[in-house]
Amino acid sequence: MKRNFLLFLLLFSAGAYSQNVQKIIFEPSDSLNGYYLAIPPSSGTVRGVVALFCPFQKAESILPETRLHNIAAATDLLTVYCSTGLRLLPDSPAIHRMDRVLAHAAAKFGADTSHFAVGGFDLAGTGVLRYAELAQEHPQDFFIHPHAVFGIAAPVDLTGLYHLYERQIKKNYFPPAVGDAKFILNYFNKEQGTLAEHPEHYSRLSPFSTASSEPGNERWLHRLSLRLYYDTDIEWQLRTRRNGYYDTDLPDASELDRPGVAAGQRARGVCGVAPARYAEQW
Repeated sequence: MKRNFLLFLLLFSAGAYSQNVQKIIFEPSDSLNGYYLAIPPSSGTVRGVVALFCPFQKAESILPETRLHNIAAATDLLTVYCSTGLRLLPDSPAIHRMDRVLAHAAAKFGADTSHFAVGGFDLAGTGVLRYAELAQEHPQDFFIHPHAVFGIAAPVDLTGLYHLYERQIKKNYFPPAVGDAKFILNYFNKEQGTLAEHPEHYSRLSPFSTASSEPGNERWLHRLSLRLYYDTDIEWQLRTRRNGYYDTDLPDASELDRPGVAAGQRARGVCGVAPARYAEQW
């Protein structure tokens, strides 16, 4: 399969196919999120796999939000939807759980493990990027080595995200954003300590570090097809959230994709532009 087959991932495109959504239990001990949804291709032939992870909500929450599975089913691609639940950091347990999901799907549906595109919403997208890096860095420890990766509103630098949440709390304007910031910072602090006390923990877990002038975790992405999608409607952000450009994930993501750095030292992907008011849709 060609290296750039990720281009078919037009998440908002219409599709005219209906599929049989299968609930596959892979971790019986986890009654909330120990399963994934699988939508096999219409032909019954699996040429590749597209897996999409979401945080917080159940896997079923993805179905109304995208017609990705419609397009995939018509092109001999198996679609897998799974929730990371409240596993909000790309630590070792979360990363290897992703690998177990993908390995289970590959075995159950007889998929070629070299033909996987893996993506994620929000913090699940952060985890997917880190998963792809580690699978390249330590291939012997992973069953799946993604061919392509994509993130949707995915933070790429946990240090930057930590500061963003601090600003949301200080601004205290939009209650849902403030509540999320408090909840997630409390989770981060409990799991990894505060950023002030343990900055190295956040650098280690981040797919990319904007503060570093040296190649970091992102160097393992340069051989992969990478695509990142964000809402760029700053006018809407200012009007409804009082968020400027630096109150979004865009600055860190655009730095990950910046030109002028030697190949192999910084990953070169594509920052996609989502439809206006993307945040309202997701």
